[in-house]
Amino acid sequence: MSQDKNDPLDVVINGLLPYFLAADHSFMLGKVISIDKGSPWRVDVQPSPKQSDGNERAIIGDCLVLESAASTIKRGSSVLVGFHDRDMDNYNGAGEFELASRRMHDINDGIVLGVIKSE
Repeated sequence: MSQDKNDPLDVVINGLLPYFLAADHSFMLGKVISIDKGSPWRVDVQPSPKQSDGNERAIIGDCLVLESAASTIKRGSSVLVGFHDRDMDNYNGAGEFELASRRMHDINDGIVLGVIKSE
């Protein structure tokens, strides 16, 4: 790595990359605050990690629930949420679907992957 802080690679890695990574969601722990047992099941999740200022993060709404998590999920459950590669606005629970946008790895496309066993 260059010792010059104005080196373009240094600017990208230390200056810009953290902003790109902050917008790319992969997994998050949270607590179920509401359940909609429609088809497919969806839940609203309050993220567990607080923001850097100590405030709660915004609720992740309408997360899909995997069948393997549905049997144990309830209000207050701690869950692991993953985020789909593409938008899921048009997903109805089965089969192929048309994308509604170019959105990728977004917090609005959550899927509950499992319930955290706490006992």
